Amino acid sequence: MIRGDERGAAYKDVDFRNTEELAALLWQIAMTVHAKNRIAGGESSFLWYLAEAIQSVSQLAQSATDDPQLQRLYGDAHYAGSLADEAKREHFLGLLSEAFAGTK
Repeated sequence: MIRGDERGAAYKDVDFRNTEELAALLWQIAMTVHAKNRIAGGESSFLWYLAEAIQSVSQLAQSATDDPQLQRLYGDAHYAGSLADEAKREHFLGLLSEAFAGTK
């Protein structure tokens, strides 16, 4: 169901049951941003990069369950992971940069 917020922007209620569905949802959002950019965004270079970043995050979402090393590094509700919070952020941004480089 599409609703509007106080600025009048539309959003959809989204749901996913696992990281595969999350990755698919993010991929769909990235492709929608690309399409809307071509149609109504004036083919903005900034919006192109935004769509590519969302596509990269989609790839990372899939990695969250596919890579046991990531699970050890980041942890979960019962295990803090082997990286400190700041190191997690830096590591994540490094992974995002690698995924982003792969979208070109």
